[in-house]
Amino acid sequence: MQAHWLEMLLGVKAEVLKNLYVGLTFRIKFLIVSPKDDYSTPYIIPGYGYGNEGFSLGLNYYVSYNFHF
Repeated sequence: MQAHWLEMLLGVKAEVLKNLYVGLTFRIKFLIVSPKDDYSTPYIIPGYGYGNEGFSLGLNYYVSYNFHF
């Protein structure tokens, strides 16, 4: 079985202290081709999410520190 989707990503990263960064990303995925079979349909599509939804939303945040060597 195969599935195809379109994915868009929007993110921002900011330095809050010297060498300390925080970031936020927002991801939306639209299912274009859903796998259909006479015998089974996938419950979860790896990399996309639940197979019965037309779109998927995601939000990630992170904190990072830049080490200088």
